[in-house]
Amino acid sequence: MLRLASRWPSFGRPTPDPLHRRRGPHPLLCLCLGGVLALAASAQAGAQKLIDFEQLSGPSVFTGITPPVTVDEATFSGGQVLNAATFLPADPTVVYGTAFFCPGCLPTITIDFSQPVSDFSMLLLNGLTVTVTYTVQDDQGGQQTVTLPPNFNSGAAVISLPTSGIMQVTATGGSGSQWDFLIDNIQYTPGDQFDISFSSFIPSDHVTGPPQSRCGFPPINQLSFEGDNRGFDPAATSFRTRQVVSVAADEAVDADGLIDGTDQNLVGTTRSYAPDALADGVIDASDDDGVLGDCTLLHDEGTASTSDMHIDVMRIDPDRVQVHLHGGAGNPLVFGAPDIDWDFTIEIDVSGSSPTWTLTGSHDGFPAYEIYINGQTIYTYSPGSPPFGFSDLRALFPPLDVDVNASGQLN
Repeated sequence: MLRLASRWPSFGRPTPDPLHRRRGPHPLLCLCLGGVLALAASAQAGAQKLIDFEQLSGPSVFTGITPPVTVDEATFSGGQVLNAATFLPADPTVVYGTAFFCPGCLPTITIDFSQPVSDFSMLLLNGLTVTVTYTVQDDQGGQQTVTLPPNFNSGAAVISLPTSGIMQVTATGGSGSQWDFLIDNIQYTPGDQFDISFSSFIPSDHVTGPPQSRCGFPPINQLSFEGDNRGFDPAATSFRTRQVVSVAADEAVDADGLIDGTDQNLVGTTRSYAPDALADGVIDASDDDGVLGDCTLLHDEGTASTSDMHIDVMRIDPDRVQVHLHGGAGNPLVFGAPDIDWDFTIEIDVSGSSPTWTLTGSHDGFPAYEIYINGQTIYTYSPGSPPFGFSDLRALFPPLDVDVNASGQLN
């Protein structure tokens, strides 16, 4: 019968004495701890990151699967955090592990990264009292198989996957339906992923529409349009138009620079309101009566097309990537309404000690515009103070009104 070393010792063996274990660390433990110091020094130098779970806490024996655990860019799932795991002589610190007797725990530990990483390594520890072969692989084709001695022989090894662009790593191993293994000291180099966000928005809660936007019979009631009612904010959820994309300036992280699946062209819902919605001077949720076309409170709503919104990513050289954000989108509720237009070119360069950016282009004089990279403000433009009306909307007609030429360093 197999006995799980992270929970109880094998029959026929003397029960290890934790105090005795502390008097004379196992040689492999010394090796592992030495590796930790080296990893920490590397992390402090900024070249790589180290996750050793020491900021987390848990029991010394498995009690059941826990929700995924996120540390920096990495999310761990399938098991449980243990602190000073019982009968694990190779690592008396905080670890993450799984076992078949752990309620709900899975036979695979999965590490998901929020951005591409490279040069992955980790300490893998056998929790079973027999020799076990383990496989660690990433989603880019990297794989390493290792056979570890039993846990009481301090069965452990450092696994390395020198792949680039890694978004997920999995570890599996065991004998049939029985498994028991743990990981620690995860080390990796974060990819230089840059999340770019551009938005246009109306700062006030409403703007008076053009003369032709009227309702009633005859159509004499001037309509107003809902604004976004906000200031500059990288986390804002309300906007007229938005483009988002993630890129990697380093060719080793991504060949063409575009992180696949991250480019999105978005528009906010457009809503028009009859004059009675402004009886209190503002448009808010109380004006959404749910009845359209009656020239009372909320009169109509629609969504503009994104067909003329474009995101083009081009690699310039191994350390530079260029992003072209351009296009336009108009008011879907006003026939012949001019588009909100913009044309921006952003270049990110990681050849120096710190990433830098340059921004060139132009845009209409209305509404407000904002650009962020990794949440850092790159550009903002305000059309002035409300109230906004038809005179402001005329700034949407050609040509583009505002030229942009700026540069800076990324944090």
